[in-house]
Amino acid sequence: MLLIIIAAIVLLLFFPLLSLSLPILSVALFLYAILYTAFKIYEYIYFKSKKFRNIKQEIETYINECNELNRHIEELKHSDLIFEKSDFQS
Repeated sequence: MLLIIIAAIVLLLFFPLLSLSLPILSVALFLYAILYTAFKIYEYIYFKSKKFRNIKQEIETYINECNELNRHIEELKHSDLIFEKSDFQS
């Protein structure tokens, strides 16, 4: 947002003809600031909501279960399987 304001000031300083559009530019910047602030408020409320925390918890549970399954698979890969052993001595 700061970058947009700086760009607007630079344009107004270097292009005097654009100073005629100052009211339009100021209204546009004002609307942008309002929309940006509204979005940030929505974002903050959403990430603090119970719905988001539930989704986050479900994902963490799923990740932990997948990691446990992968560890188990790796253990099975390194274990000696009974059917691979053969005892031909009687």
